[in-house]
Amino acid sequence: MVACTSDEENEQHLHTLFQRFNEYDTLLNPAKCVFVATEVTFLVYTVSAAGTRPLEEKVAATNVSNSPSWSKTSDVTLAC
Repeated sequence: MVACTSDEENEQHLHTLFQRFNEYDTLLNPAKCVFVATEVTFLVYTVSAAGTRPLEEKVAATNVSNSPSWSKTSDVTLAC
């Protein structure tokens, strides 16, 4: 991930980055590359100039709580 404050800085950083990729014979998958984006998804976060936040669908999944099925039965005896 390359973050810059200007187009010139972005161009220089990308030039340096691609030189390193070439130097170490690193291949990139173009389908996974994103250029000149103001917001990207990285792992389970959305990253932008405003900061990072978890993906909404991941947050929603943690807010759904199901009780375990064993807690609904009345014939369970717990020994202390």
